[in-house]
Parts: sequence; structure tokens; C-alpha cells
Amino acid sequence: MSNVKIFISMQWFILALILGFNGGCTKDVNFPIISQTDLVNRLDSDNTPVIIDVRSSKEFASGHVPGAVNIPYTELKGRLETLNIGQNEEIVLYCERGGRASIAGSILSGEGFSAVQYLEGHMNAWRSNKLPCKDC
Repeated sequence: MSNVKIFISMQWFILALILGFNGGCTKDVNFPIISQTDLVNRLDSDNTPVIIDVRSSKEFASGHVPGAVNIPYTELKGRLETLNIGQNEEIVLYCERGGRASIAGSILSGEGFSAVQYLEGHMNAWRSNKLPCKDC
């Protein structure tokens, strides 16, 4: 089996563990969605939410929403304290297409965060719509 296939198989195994084959430790959480337009309008305002890009550091380095902090979803639980944010503070999560952001949302919900939103269309749509992009 090639290294790529092994790597992909390992990712799916880890995802399965996180999503529910782990004794029910995660929740299926449907947070609201913030539109791309709304987030763009708020990027330079006094009302900018905490924006967390849960993709890998390599993906983040290839382009991200301005002002976003990169915490890969696999590291999120262990790095929550470094964010220094309250459980009621507004958070926007995104990844490339939505899967990892959903896992991250479940983690945040399990830790008591209640004002979480997902970015509409995630980074894939953000890039397609040619919206402001840092390091793109």
C-alpha cells in the first residue's frame, strides 16, 4: 500500500474515532452559519469575532481569512487556553469544506462554548469568491 493511501486511511480512522466511535464523547452540533459577506464586513470593525482556521498549518500558510488564528482541529482541545477567550465570545470556525470545522465545533461545544458559528462555504468558497485572503 502506498504512503498516500496509508496516510488517508489513518486520517479516516482518526476522524471515525473523533466523530462517534469513541464512546459518545462528541456531540453532533449544528451551529449557525455566518455569511461570507457578513464576515468580510466585520473584519475591520470593532465587532470582529474570533476566527479559527482548523486546517493544517501548511494549508493555513497557503492562504487564510485575514485575522484568523490557525489551530488544527486535532490540536484544538489542548490549545483552547492559549486563545484566552470566554465561553460566550463569538467564534467563527472554518476549514476547507466543512468536515474538520464540524469536529472542531463539537469539541468547542463539549468545552462549553456557546457562540460558535461556521463560515458559509468555508475556505473553498471564500477563495472561489475572491474574498480578502492573507498569503494567497
